[in-house]
Amino acid sequence: MIKLHPSYLVDMQEQRKAVVLPIEEWTQILEALEESDDIRTYDKAKTSQDQSVPIGSIRHNRSHQEKNSNSTRGVAVVPGRGRRLSD
Repeated sequence: MIKLHPSYLVDMQEQRKAVVLPIEEWTQILEALEESDDIRTYDKAKTSQDQSVPIGSIRHNRSHQEKNSNSTRGVAVVPGRGRRLSD
């Protein structure tokens, strides 16, 4: 279990509206969620009746498709807005 040390942002009526965590704890939460998702995906694949495909075949097909594709894919990264909090 991840040990959390949350701080809360409250409104004028002192109702909790948001949680602030140290970045190390947030990183642990993200890693745990990713691991959980990987486990669910693995479990689903193990119980699936679908035929297995070797990873090398997938890589070869993907590489071949990318070389023959005339389309370009754009990726936009929008950074989150950080707020400086006072003590």
